[in-house]
Amino acid sequence: MKGFRSILNAELVAQIYLEDKSIELISKRSGVPSDLARFAFTLALRGVHPSSLSLITDFRLDDHVRILLADKAVTQSIKDDFDKFKEAWRRLRDREHERRDSIWRLELIKPGSKSAEPYLKSLSEIRNADEIDPIGEASGLSVDEVFELVPITSVPGSIDYVGYDDIPEPWSERFIQASAGSTATIRGGYAGDWKKFIRLWSVEMEMLKRHQEAASV
Repeated sequence: MKGFRSILNAELVAQIYLEDKSIELISKRSGVPSDLARFAFTLALRGVHPSSLSLITDFRLDDHVRILLADKAVTQSIKDDFDKFKEAWRRLRDREHERRDSIWRLELIKPGSKSAEPYLKSLSEIRNADEIDPIGEASGLSVDEVFELVPITSVPGSIDYVGYDDIPEPWSERFIQASAGSTATIRGGYAGDWKKFIRLWSVEMEMLKRHQEAASV
């Protein structure tokens, strides 16, 4: 999955294309096969994104887009690979959205209350899904292990940030779901928000443990 978030960002793709960088360089930087990068690149130039449709209005790209879209052999040959990625990404997105919603709702409920039961059941089902259908290379890592892996990028005159592609899945999606409504940069989330997410995740897991213990009494 690594690399698709950046490749499928239409604004970034436009910038890469105008800088005349090769598919091979884009592939190497994003960590995905060149054929898959080419297909994702083509989709992005069309404005296609798994979570949204964003149009590229830069007239300088029009001819290039038409040329890419005319190459049916390139795009069709790896369509199945992209469809598999998209299906997995949607499962991950839906799973983490439901997890986040249940956690936030439990925060407002006293442990032991019957009103917590549907959310505890939902989280139990999600935990089972994590075991049966793990998604992402970091699905077995703890929050502390992931934090050690993710670099924080500093930009002179700007706010430090973490790139979404630098956060291994499923933690990138978890961070995005937890940061809904927060401001971010085109490159990723602010480092302060990332550190807050890491800190609160442990607090939330302790809260969930108290609910589970109260429910089993």
